[in-house]
Amino acid sequence: MVKQQQKKWQKLALYGSIIVLAWLVVGMGMASYKRAPVKDFRPILLNEENNQFLAKADLEEVVRRVHGRPLAEIPRGELEIAAIEAELRENPYVASAEAYTELSGDLGVRLELRKPLARVMFGDGSGFYLDRSFQKMELSQQFAANTLLVRGLSYEPIAPRDSIQNADLDG
Repeated sequence: MVKQQQKKWQKLALYGSIIVLAWLVVGMGMASYKRAPVKDFRPILLNEENNQFLAKADLEEVVRRVHGRPLAEIPRGELEIAAIEAELRENPYVASAEAYTELSGDLGVRLELRKPLARVMFGDGSGFYLDRSFQKMELSQQFAANTLLVRGLSYEPIAPRDSIQNADLDG
């Protein structure tokens, strides 16, 4: 009977050692995964047709601003996903943003861009776009959308994600 109990304890110790060793291997693998730099940056623009307000370089610049260094120098464990998403949502051309890391080590970003419906242009050349929800969008230095042109309205300043308040449109 004593030998049977000894064998049970030996088996239990062996299985326990195997489990502890497996946890150590997994833990070390996770630690090395988090220390490795981000491999690639994969932005996905959901409505990119006739809408090139943002380029991949612009999105990489957002990550650089959030972390203070280029993407290739940031370990995966130090990525601040929530801060990247918040910074992307502040962009006047972004309707929604989702950032995530992939098992392959890539940083992914899914963006839905705002769709310009019309361009409002004032006599002095300034203006703004109206998106499909009639919210104002800043004019871009990189891209001019192929939209309707609205002229002849009285000047109205632009505020972020502001709707049009022009009295000339009341009817």
